[in-house]
Amino acid sequence: MIFSYNWLQSFFSKKLPKPEEIAEVLTIYSFEAKVLKETRFLSGTKDIVLDIDILPNRAHDCYSHLGIAREISALLSLNLNPPIGGLNSPKRSKTKNFKLKDRLEIDVKEPDLCRRYIAGAMTNVKVGPSPGWLEERLIAVGQKSVNNIVDAANYSRFMFLILIKFRASKTKNLKNASLFAGRKKEKKSPLWTIIISRWIPIFW
Repeated sequence: MIFSYNWLQSFFSKKLPKPEEIAEVLTIYSFEAKVLKETRFLSGTKDIVLDIDILPNRAHDCYSHLGIAREISALLSLNLNPPIGGLNSPKRSKTKNFKLKDRLEIDVKEPDLCRRYIAGAMTNVKVGPSPGWLEERLIAVGQKSVNNIVDAANYSRFMFLILIKFRASKTKNLKNASLFAGRKKEKKSPLWTIIISRWIPIFW
């Protein structure tokens, strides 16, 4: 998996060692890593892309920028500055007369594999271009910027999560919408392969 050096740096107040040094430390103690390329953006800034081979037994905690930042923090004894915000953000507000459970059905087909499932909705969202910093981070890891909705989903996936699909849709396109979580329907599929479809209803 490829990682952005600038993105990793955003988790630390102290300047990180050079990309080559980080790749060397990760190779010795954690994963095979190498400096892949340098990427330049239209804004004039540049980034270094690292190629890190995450082992299967570490995918659950390192298959994201936040996960690799934690690994670097432990190996180099650097203080980690985790991102803030989320559903408990003070800017969050409730929409009157709106209940997500009345519009969306969640079906967990494998409760032993998925014991908790959380869905959310956003209202009064305006679709538009993403800010420059977000476009650059996605481009650095090989993703094309589409719009602020799609980019936000991709950003969250690369930053925090694994084995999760983010989908966004207008409510007028959702009729009797439902979410499901269960095993992948393929023969001889490994037990750890779980399909989880997370829909983010967008209201505008």
